[in-house]
Amino acid sequence: TTSRCIGERKTERILNTDICLVDVPVHGEADRANDLVDHAFEGGRQSREVLQVLWIKAAKYNISLGLFGRFRLSDGRMDLKKGGIMPIFSTARVLAIQYGVRALSTPARLLAVRDEETVNETAIDRLVEAHRILLGAILNQQLLDIQEGIPPSSLVNPKSMPATDRDQLKWALRQVDAVQGLLGDPISHH
Repeated sequence: TTSRCIGERKTERILNTDICLVDVPVHGEADRANDLVDHAFEGGRQSREVLQVLWIKAAKYNISLGLFGRFRLSDGRMDLKKGGIMPIFSTARVLAIQYGVRALSTPARLLAVRDEETVNETAIDRLVEAHRILLGAILNQQLLDIQEGIPPSSLVNPKSMPATDRDQLKWALRQVDAVQGLLGDPISHH
């Protein structure tokens, strides 16, 4: 239940709370479903513990950029979903919960909190652009992979990119690395 989801003290349950907070009804009684989501959303916003755990989760990702700006590769590829998209997505979700933003897409969430007094506008703008670049890199790689008969995934081979695209990708990943600065100290929030 929604109340259990919000009230649960176990970290694993709290880590799943963000799912409760952004559900969208797709079948059945939309008004009733929306009431449940509203209840979960308000409970999540008001729970310091929930926000702290979600802040920590959002800041914990290992980005796909290593020492001296080198790509972190495994078998010649890097997972831009895990090391790029997910940190941005998680940050946008936490900010949306904290500021009461009901937008569903990552860029819309980020842009909706952009003008909040405590949010760094430049960092938000850069994350929105980084999100666009990362998605573009994944989609371009998927098109190349499909042509080669490779199942599409979020694994990207930077050597398959033009040098300018690799430079953009490095820039985007550096913005992801700045997520922790945008999130700040989760203990002092809320």
